Amino acid sequence: MFVVECRVPTAPARPGHQYLDTERVGLDHVDLDAGRYDPLTQVLDLNHIRISSGGIRLSPIRLRLAHPPEFDLMARIAGLRLRERWGGWNGEPYTAASWRHISVYERADGTA
Repeated sequence: MFVVECRVPTAPARPGHQYLDTERVGLDHVDLDAGRYDPLTQVLDLNHIRISSGGIRLSPIRLRLAHPPEFDLMARIAGLRLRERWGGWNGEPYTAASWRHISVYERADGTA
């Protein structure tokens, strides 16, 4: 068996597919999130930025957003099939409102 827990992606729906959000404002620092999403490649470039008296710190991340059907296809290519999918670790149903999925895959030929 192979188990995957992933967030169900939501692409930034902003003009130009870019955004800048203020995450935290403190007396000695400001934390920002800047992002750009490419709907063609489904890649989200995200940068967590901290501005403080000590300087500017960048923490970049590049994510490829993938939805559950893409995981199912990758599993099939690897010889696996979906056994179960939940919306949480307590077996909650996976629905359109679920923010994550726990997907359980098994070998397609039924062997252990």
